[in-house]
Amino acid sequence: MLALTTLWVREHNRIAKKLACINPHWNDEMLFQVTKRIQEGRYQHIAFAEWLPWQLGPKAMDDYDLWVKATGRTTYDENLDGTLHNEFTAAHFRYAHANVDHDFWRFGDHAVTRFLFRIPPTPQGADLFAIDMQRGRDHGVRPYVDWVRHCRNITISDFADLKQVMPEEVAALYEELYE
Repeated sequence: MLALTTLWVREHNRIAKKLACINPHWNDEMLFQVTKRIQEGRYQHIAFAEWLPWQLGPKAMDDYDLWVKATGRTTYDENLDGTLHNEFTAAHFRYAHANVDHDFWRFGDHAVTRFLFRIPPTPQGADLFAIDMQRGRDHGVRPYVDWVRHCRNITISDFADLKQVMPEEVAALYEELYE
């Protein structure tokens, strides 16, 4: 994350310097705001072209007309609220931690469940998944069943109801786990 943040900040500064040369009459605030809009557009393009299809899949991208178009967006609605829910930033981005392919875990599961941020000579570090769960508690993230009701208008009252939103065998595993 630090490397990406550094990259975006340096790119912001590079663009601002070029804009300052092209527009010497602009003040610092104008340079900042125009550069910010350019960077936001680039970030949104990456999100919609690269990240969102991976997250939602092609069907949802088609259903909601989210694909990036060669000629730009034609369905933009300025009346839609583009802000993020606290749950999205506090929980959804963290779900990717659980999806890290084990082939990429150089030191095995313990690298993220026992030794994360370990400072020698201390024998233990942090547990990434425990941190993620605590973050959800700290932010007051609502339960999964609340979001299913909010997003899909389906009420989950018991494990049998889970079959409406996941394969039956997965729902059965949840029931077995939580009994």
